[in-house]
Amino acid sequence: MEQITKTLAQFIADTKFKDLPANVVHEAKRNLLDTIGCALGGLSTDIGLECLELARNLGGKPESSILGTGEKTSCVMASYSNSRMANALDADDTFPIPAHFANSTMGATLAMGERQNSSGEEIITAYVLGYELASRIGVGMRPPLFLKEKKISVYPPLYCLGVFSVFGALGAAAKLLSLNPEQIQHALGIGGTSCPIPVHGKWGESTILPTLKYGDVGWCAQLGVTSSLLAGMGTTGYNTIFDGNQHFWRAYGIDSCDFEGISHELGKRWSILETTYKPWPSCRYTHYPLWLFLKIKKENELSSGEIEKISIKMGHMGTGTRFRNQNPNGMVSCQFNHPHAITMGALGVEVGPKWYSREIMGSKQVDEFRKKVQVQHDPELDKIDLPPGKVIWKLPTSVDVIAKGNVFRLFTEYTKGDPWTKETYFTDEELKRKFISFASSVLSGSEKWREQMRSVTDVAFKLEELPNIAELINSLKP
Repeated sequence: MEQITKTLAQFIADTKFKDLPANVVHEAKRNLLDTIGCALGGLSTDIGLECLELARNLGGKPESSILGTGEKTSCVMASYSNSRMANALDADDTFPIPAHFANSTMGATLAMGERQNSSGEEIITAYVLGYELASRIGVGMRPPLFLKEKKISVYPPLYCLGVFSVFGALGAAAKLLSLNPEQIQHALGIGGTSCPIPVHGKWGESTILPTLKYGDVGWCAQLGVTSSLLAGMGTTGYNTIFDGNQHFWRAYGIDSCDFEGISHELGKRWSILETTYKPWPSCRYTHYPLWLFLKIKKENELSSGEIEKISIKMGHMGTGTRFRNQNPNGMVSCQFNHPHAITMGALGVEVGPKWYSREIMGSKQVDEFRKKVQVQHDPELDKIDLPPGKVIWKLPTSVDVIAKGNVFRLFTEYTKGDPWTKETYFTDEELKRKFISFASSVLSGSEKWREQMRSVTDVAFKLEELPNIAELINSLKP
């Protein structure tokens, strides 16, 4: 399809708050609140402290806040810090292709919104459009789930989740800067030429995972914001960056772009309504067996001491080396690891940053229980039948728990946080509880701070009524 870059730029420039359906506005507020909570939880990790140290060292015009600190830096540096902190615990939402868009979209939206003194309506509009831009480009790279002949395949070696984060940030920043369609096209060209290299081949073969994960979403957010700023100043880029099947798409291992998927019902079908939420701070693939295990444990009143063995069966996507390792090393390795996630649930460790404290990860009790968890690849669970073009994340998973002389077994295709069933839907109240739990880790011993975080949920859910984003930003300061 020719002029897809122009189509996307025009869509971002033209869409106004009044064009957003009520359910999209509500979901944007939910999504934004959840991602802010993830960033506040991430602040207490080593990754969060690195972000804070970098911002302090680099300095910059004090125009945008680093969440949970009250400190200000440049909008570019704030977008870096807040986006990477939001991804630190791997508790950020997951769009079912699968990829993460909210981390950078949140970081850019708040940083640029504070700089521009934006209203609540402007914040919501920018957030939705950044999310939509990232998802449309993601769909263009021909997921969902890399289906081949009705089987779930693995990520292609030339792939990178971070590329979507660039455009989530770029779309939000461009909207808040009120760039015109031509400027947005150039912003897309600037950002597109500087996207991260496709590193999924290296990610897939790693057992000890780096703290940058599959790419630095902070850098990606920074790139998106910078691209929009430059375009607003007159810098030009390749304003047809997405047009044609060559160049951008081929660089990420995609033979041909799904142009129909990119433009399908643009402005009518909203991706933010199809995203999933994470009740637990770990890779989305770990949630399927963890949810089943916790149901078995609760329904049968099992104590951790009564459990002899847990057997997990999944398809390709959830059974790579990093998921099976019974002795994961470091926070990120534990985030992408079934034995660690199951152990946290079995021992009842408080959900949040505590899952990755040095004390917990180095505990003898944790080490011993992880050895009870075995993960197997079942080729039958790779088979899936989805309607053409549907972005619905089914990940068939079975769990057996041996305890009390019995075998307890459950199977699922969905998990908690998916929006497609009543049982799995993450309600407003559940989302608020998660936010307060994660956000409270900033000042874990302060009941006053916890009460303040409760009030933040009220502010976030009336965001469209705020004349200025400052009220929300200020409520996130100690």
